[in-house]
Amino acid sequence: MTGSSSTAATMSKPAASKPSDMPPAPENRSTAVGRIERLKLYTRCVKIDRNSLMCQEMPQIRSVNGADPDQLIRRSEKALRLRYGTPDLGNKRELIAEIVFIILSARTRSTGYIDAYRRLRRQFRTWASVRDAKPAKLAKVLKPAGLSRIKTRQIQGSLRKLALDFGSLSSRKLRILDDRALEAYLTTLPGLGLKSARCVMLYSADRDVFPVDTHCLRLFCKLGLLQERPRMECAQDALQNLVPRRIRRSLHINAVAHGQQTCIATRPRCADCPIEDVCREKNC
Repeated sequence: MTGSSSTAATMSKPAASKPSDMPPAPENRSTAVGRIERLKLYTRCVKIDRNSLMCQEMPQIRSVNGADPDQLIRRSEKALRLRYGTPDLGNKRELIAEIVFIILSARTRSTGYIDAYRRLRRQFRTWASVRDAKPAKLAKVLKPAGLSRIKTRQIQGSLRKLALDFGSLSSRKLRILDDRALEAYLTTLPGLGLKSARCVMLYSADRDVFPVDTHCLRLFCKLGLLQERPRMECAQDALQNLVPRRIRRSLHINAVAHGQQTCIATRPRCADCPIEDVCREKNC
């Protein structure tokens, strides 16, 4: 019995640790690059069928009195750029900061989300501290932006996902992604749709994209290029493809400035409009 017990005890001893059981070594460059390549493959395989999910049909582009839409867009871009000078709208150069800024900007006035962003950066020194903050405390800080509890969940959810997917809250690995992969990944973050993802890409990653917001959509409608005003999500790809890559940044920023200062939805200042001569649809 003694021998049998000794044998059983010997057999029950845990096997010696193998190299695979050891704690993982710090991530080296080759491992990091491999991780990014896997993420690229993942994002390319994400099924995003925006047309079937959100749009029955894409917006129809039309010519205006025989005018070439491309020339009309280029002429408008130049006039808007000369008037507004492609101003700084407060967007952030750092990619994660811009993600947070864009989430805060949803469905609120600029004074509200700008104030909320400033309060956030004063209260929390790092993005990790924002991620780990008590939701009630963070929501109180974000109150000027409106919908603070929803935006708290979106911001903290985005920061947690970024840390999980990339191993840290650094934008360096995000910047390695090509346009298609970066866009696909950003749209998986809570609070970021296609328009918001392209805003992040335009302002903080210097990508040649054209986010279509309410001001841009109104501009295209005013120019008479749309047969009817489509839903925002349905216009993103069609209008981006219509704008030459070289002027996408300028046209977007100056269209926003135009919509905020002159072509105001409720009280447009038509007498002071720099593109009044090509404006076809006054009631957009």
